[in-house]
Amino acid sequence: MNNLEGFFVDVEDFCQIFIPVWKKHLISSWIKQRNKPSRLTVS
Repeated sequence: MNNLEGFFVDVEDFCQIFIPVWKKHLISSWIKQRNKPSRLTVS
């Protein structure tokens, strides 16, 4: 695996952990956010 692939794997791993925690925080703090579906992945 080259460095670029490794970088994207690390970003994907981070997003898998960060996004659910972030969404939970937004819900608990009543911060409104658009929840528009996207064609692209988060990472």
